[in-house]
Amino acid sequence: TKWEDDDYPISVARSQGKAQHNVVMGVVHPNGNTTWISVNASPLSSSEQSKPNGVLVTFADITDRRRMEEQVQQHFLAVNEARVEIEIQAMELLQVNQQLEVMAITDGLTGLNNHRSFQERLAEEFMGAKRSGAPLSGLLLDVDKFKEFNDNFGHPAGDEVLKQVASTLKRAARGTDFVARYGGEEFVAVLPQTDKEGAIVVAERIRTAVEALPIEYRQITISLGVSTLRAGSRSTAEL
Repeated sequence: TKWEDDDYPISVARSQGKAQHNVVMGVVHPNGNTTWISVNASPLSSSEQSKPNGVLVTFADITDRRRMEEQVQQHFLAVNEARVEIEIQAMELLQVNQQLEVMAITDGLTGLNNHRSFQERLAEEFMGAKRSGAPLSGLLLDVDKFKEFNDNFGHPAGDEVLKQVASTLKRAARGTDFVARYGGEEFVAVLPQTDKEGAIVVAERIRTAVEALPIEYRQITISLGVSTLRAGSRSTAEL
């Protein structure tokens, strides 16, 4: 009786007079296996009849083709999943590499650029200034009596001071300046397009900003040195 249901191709061809082509249907056997068939149903009628008086039905067993299509689809899904997994792994690897690159040029305690990145940036700015004749200055500063501070209040308190000095240095510097931790309690800034007078202004702004920090234990001060590139300077070490 299920072949007589309104949705089946035989019923549609007989009731609507429209041919049905390649309608795929599954026949489930008692053992649970399924045979897939392709059904074609063509209405049969004479010119005097308004409705078909019969239906010509053909069946084609497409079980093997269907299984092959399913295998291909499963293979395609597996390939696609593998491709997605590779893309995810590539993105994760890129993120790890980016993190490693950041770690390679960043000071772990303060978050500033580290000594290595400072030397690289200084070399770039030095060569650029030598070619163009533009001014270039640098600042080197350290925290006054920092060993005494560590001895009196402990290294964790000293680390907190270095973090605050680093944050203050970053805020007080200009957008074009390059600030870094030189090592220990020493910090450095590369000041492109800056002559001696301009560098002194930046240095004084940094000095007063650090001096105003509300440190819990005692007031912190820094000492700074200012150096400006001379026409005859031959290396960054001379600067």
